[in-house]
Amino acid sequence: QNNAWWQLRLSATETISSVTVAFRRGSCGSRSLWGGTLGCAFDPANVPAGVGNGYDRDFNATNDGTIIRVSTSPCAVNQVCPGTICGRIFRPQTGGTTVASYTVDCPTPITGTYVSVQTPGNRIHQLSQVVVNRDVRRRGPSC
Repeated sequence: QNNAWWQLRLSATETISSVTVAFRRGSCGSRSLWGGTLGCAFDPANVPAGVGNGYDRDFNATNDGTIIRVSTSPCAVNQVCPGTICGRIFRPQTGGTTVASYTVDCPTPITGTYVSVQTPGNRIHQLSQVVVNRDVRRRGPSC
């Protein structure tokens, strides 16, 4: 899917300080980081020259990584989700075959009604779990 996204509509407007994202179990979670043609695994036989083993580089090209946003408007099909970018996941954790969990801390707390997790480009979403964390200075810890 082009610009695949997952979105949570909160029951009320909240101030978000961080979002924790877990990608699916197994090496197919790598699809959440790289828009290339590795298939599922960071297998050295599938990695193009200059990429290394896949675990030793940043995946921060235009169609790489996973972007976390907070907004007051919903996402639309095949579009870049609206809102303020909380952060971007662009470096794989080493080990690769268990659930990779990443916490993205927003540079400053962001207020919104929607939280989106988007993989830019033409890729498959590989999410296992998403936890949205409120700004604890304002309210309790999780939504």
